[in-house]
Amino acid sequence: MSRPHISIYTTIVLALLLFYLICPASAQDYLLGSQDVLKITVFEHPDLTTDTRVSEEGKITFPLLGEIDVKNLTTRQVEKSIADKLIKSKMVIAPQVNVFVEQFMGSRVTIIGEVVKPGQYQISGPTTLLDVIALALGTNQNAGYLLTIFRKEKGPKGRESTKKITVDAERLLNGGDLRLNIELQNKDESMCRSRYFTSTAR
Repeated sequence: MSRPHISIYTTIVLALLLFYLICPASAQDYLLGSQDVLKITVFEHPDLTTDTRVSEEGKITFPLLGEIDVKNLTTRQVEKSIADKLIKSKMVIAPQVNVFVEQFMGSRVTIIGEVVKPGQYQISGPTTLLDVIALALGTNQNAGYLLTIFRKEKGPKGRESTKKITVDAERLLNGGDLRLNIELQNKDESMCRSRYFTSTAR
């Protein structure tokens, strides 16, 4: 007996219902990208308050410290990086650094395959797999049971590789398993495979 296909309406309704629950928590895990605008403050040191935009190279400029690499880091990681540099330079004792993203600008993701509106989408802030499926107006009648995310990663020697992440679409969309609702990163490519897809691999 064949399983029912994943409906467009199921996808959109789930995404809308879960949007407000997902985004606040995942904002802490958002990976910074080029053109994001940050506000950085250091407690009791107003002279170090900085509004800065992440460059195309993934760097920001901070008073007294110069350029700092923030690409693909979370705000918490940037806070720790700045605090460590301030301590090492002996400029501030026990600094309390806060980094806030004022504008999410630099991320784009692509979704292809069995969705209503495949294409590349600019994402603003933390964005999950469900969010992007909703942007693509849901899956179509040919959608199968697997979603695949292709993610570019750099190794320790700077070599770029592609990581493949497979998601059980039925468990995510019809079963509501939020553990599978992966947060996407800049330049991720997602594919919704056809229910008629068969692998030729042996």
